[in-house]
Amino acid sequence: MERLIYTIDGIGLLNFGITVAAVNGILDIPGRKMGYKNSWQEISGEDVDLGIMANEVREIELHCQIKANTPAQAITQFNSFMAIVDGTQAKCLQIGLFDDGTLSGKFLSFLIYREDPIKLEKKFVNGHVIWPFTIKFKEFLPVKRHFKFESGAGGTALTLTISNLVHPIVVVFDGTHYKFNEDGVLNLNPKQGIFPLSIFSNSYSDYNFAINATLLWSMS
Repeated sequence: MERLIYTIDGIGLLNFGITVAAVNGILDIPGRKMGYKNSWQEISGEDVDLGIMANEVREIELHCQIKANTPAQAITQFNSFMAIVDGTQAKCLQIGLFDDGTLSGKFLSFLIYREDPIKLEKKFVNGHVIWPFTIKFKEFLPVKRHFKFESGAGGTALTLTISNLVHPIVVVFDGTHYKFNEDGVLNLNPKQGIFPLSIFSNSYSDYNFAINATLLWSMS
């Protein structure tokens, strides 16, 4: 049966007893950065420089709840969740349709980091610990290309070639991060299955690529 699965670096939130009731921001269009803007007293309107097109940071909110049998279990689960959320590098939040653990449809991925505090609301429902909370992420490297890679029964090698790299990019394949600081080739030999792959950058023009995977969509 198909299910909408939320993962961070390939680890499902359900592993921590966490379900997502609602999500905000994933399809919103962030505000536009204005390099120069002035409102002169003697003219109508504003004097605006539109020569550069860049957006403000995207913010994503997950409205969640953690369920456990005891408060001690809830604390352990939540601490384990935070251990994968926080760190010294950006994390990959992925939202996709999966059927028995296999990617079955399109997916969204975001390279994110946490900045704001998290407040847990302590509740008990029918003998269970139910702690609602909202976690807010900010996006890093907001320009994305999403691919689907299918590996056959005999195993199919994935080959991604990056060339003409202008700025560093990050590739995430099945929850694992690969950073490119220069031109290079990524060769992987995954087991049989269907796998998500995303390339994160600041601009589509930051690199050229060749890959033996299906491009699902691009978004920024």
